[in-house]
Amino acid sequence: MYFLRIVGEFVLQVFITTIVVYFLFTWWEAIPAFDANKTSDPVSLANTFMVFVTFIVVIATVAVSIGAVVYTKQYSQAKERMLSENLDEVIKGLSEKQDIRIQFIDQMLNYPTIKESIDEKLESLNSSVNEQLTNIENRLDRFPSEISDLIRREIEAYDARVRVDREGREEDNELIEDFNQLN
Repeated sequence: MYFLRIVGEFVLQVFITTIVVYFLFTWWEAIPAFDANKTSDPVSLANTFMVFVTFIVVIATVAVSIGAVVYTKQYSQAKERMLSENLDEVIKGLSEKQDIRIQFIDQMLNYPTIKESIDEKLESLNSSVNEQLTNIENRLDRFPSEISDLIRREIEAYDARVRVDREGREEDNELIEDFNQLN
């Protein structure tokens, strides 16, 4: 739609330019010094004609170059839109059919730049996973000593409670014996 509007404006500009040039020629001929019948110098007349033709050619060249720029812009926008639409269809097709997915991956791996990008991404993921594994191993190396320290502290706390319980039972036993002796 936008392209048609630009083409319409271009045609309108050409029409207006033609009318302006016609009236300029008519005005030019009305000046007695430039009347073709009254001029005796054909070189002057040819020179004037060449100047007007040059102006027309320049205007046409500028119009064509502006049209080319507009066309290129419209083409690139349409191409981007088509690529995004087609990419959505390709992704949908890949998610639905496994055989197409495998063929797509095989074809993509044939391109060196894509293969390099995939290799870089895999290398990054691999180094990240290796770093996480190293952190886990370091934590696991510390666990036995932490577990043994925890067990030792619990055993010591349990021993302390057992001693207190024994001492409390011994005192209770003594009280029971004292009570029994009183009866």
